[in-house]
Amino acid sequence: MIHDPDLQGVSVVILDEFHERHLATDLTLSLIKRLQRRNPKMKVLVMSATLDAEPVASFLSDANTMSVPGSPFHVAVEYEEKDSDRPLQEKVASAVSKVWRSG
Repeated sequence: MIHDPDLQGVSVVILDEFHERHLATDLTLSLIKRLQRRNPKMKVLVMSATLDAEPVASFLSDANTMSVPGSPFHVAVEYEEKDSDRPLQEKVASAVSKVWRSG
């Protein structure tokens, strides 16, 4: 958008991981909405695994929403008991071995 503010030749803009809200993505969404007034054929696809879609759909003038059910995966976080001076590759090898044995 910096080099081509009108996005000539662009028919779809995809904003992925929109739940990771940043000023840049919010500003981009606002600018895309403004561009759509001049180019109503331009589509925007906002994707997120965790975002409540309704407020974004409302901002985009009641855009269509789609929900794809999925299953969450349990993630276990484990830490080494204490930091060591071992080289990083040894720490990684040890962690992988530990996971492999417990799997």
